[in-house]
Amino acid sequence: MAWWRRLLGITPRLAPLRFAPTGEYSQEIVGEMQSQAALERLAGGRPDHGASCEVEVTAMLIWEDHNPADSMAIRVDVDGQVVGYLSRATARVYRRWLTEAGHHGRPAICMARIVGGWDRGDRGRGFFGVELDTPAFYGPGPSDDAP
Repeated sequence: MAWWRRLLGITPRLAPLRFAPTGEYSQEIVGEMQSQAALERLAGGRPDHGASCEVEVTAMLIWEDHNPADSMAIRVDVDGQVVGYLSRATARVYRRWLTEAGHHGRPAICMARIVGGWDRGDRGRGFFGVELDTPAFYGPGPSDDAP
């Protein structure tokens, strides 16, 4: 039956990896500007009194091999909405790390937080951003031992 899937171009869905939370939300993403309306909804609106929000959510990191802008892209979704991407350099390191660990193409779930979004009236409004709580996959280079 696997030959039918290959013939039709159907790939089996891989169960997502689940990264254990570290509490260190140190991985920023890019491209949030195109997702400001979605991020505001996901954050429950803008915080009162000009404060920045800090809303914990669950994110999914998805390999986007057919992205016309970058075939090595890693998309970040929250509740089924695209909220951004890993940077080009980070996506390449992330892909190599997962491939070397035997998880090529697998999506991953991690904790994330939506930050920013302050509203200070006539003094301006802040943009929303996303920080990921991922393991430190950016360690040794390709010539070193795998992380």
